[in-house]
Amino acid sequence: MNSLAPGELAQLLLAVSVLLGTAQLCAVATRRMGQPSVLGELFAGIVLGPTVFGRIAPELSLALFPNDGGQAAAFQALTVISIVLFLAVAGPVLREALADGSPDVRIFVIGALAQNAGTEADAAVVDL
Repeated sequence: MNSLAPGELAQLLLAVSVLLGTAQLCAVATRRMGQPSVLGELFAGIVLGPTVFGRIAPELSLALFPNDGGQAAAFQALTVISIVLFLAVAGPVLREALADGSPDVRIFVIGALAQNAGTEADAAVVDL
């Protein structure tokens, strides 16, 4: 198992700070545009990931978010914990919205079902 080298803790904290700061800035911007803050947070992840930041400044991207070593393993663990916590928070919110009969949730459910049906249809075609 990888462990953090002496300087990697500071690098990890810097990476998390950059990620959270960028997510917060993008969330504020999307809220001002009348969109949910989670949209801005997702956008921040795309901007800081390999799609944008990794192509514009690959060396800096790898320095901030390395692919191997102790910092990468620690960042991966933080990512998994964050996803679990996000789902724990999102579940009750979704349940409440479903109980209220929110049209946004109905659209989400229809989209999710349509995507699943498309995936099942693709799988059936591949199996033929």
